[in-house]
Amino acid sequence: MNMPSLVFAAWCAAWVAHVQALAQVSSAPSLGAAPVVMRCPGPPVLYADNLTPQEARSRSCKPLNDLPVAQAPSTAARAPAGPMAAVDASGSSAVPAGSSAQADGRVRVDEQRQRDAEARRILEAELRREEGRLREALKASGTGRPGERSSAETAQIRRVESDIEAIRRELARLR
Repeated sequence: MNMPSLVFAAWCAAWVAHVQALAQVSSAPSLGAAPVVMRCPGPPVLYADNLTPQEARSRSCKPLNDLPVAQAPSTAARAPAGPMAAVDASGSSAVPAGSSAQADGRVRVDEQRQRDAEARRILEAELRREEGRLREALKASGTGRPGERSSAETAQIRRVESDIEAIRRELARLR
């Protein structure tokens, strides 16, 4: 016998041994069947679905046939996003007429522009209000020189200035 024939014969023998070993394991559930959940007594109580019959007997486990086994969700591929994602096979829109969300959960462009414009209006109004608070705080502190203010006045002015900077950052992010 030459070398390739010996390798092939060894591979065939290993495959046959593997198939026979799988046939002997009758306790393993089939691919389509749900596993059997076993309840094993003792501190702590063990719930398992991967025990062989021998292990289950040695631990005095009882099957729980009426309880479902929780399965991990599948990692199914998402539908492609794009202009056709919101249209079903019949050509009609899969999104209700009054809805602003597309089928993949995104918001329409015009709806997002309206939301951004509203957010910008709110932030600009808040900026004007905070700038007014800063003017009032500076007026109330008297001189306007940092060395002559109380620590409470200084802290309030710093807080208002910090708020104004944060609002300006948010406005810059929206533009």
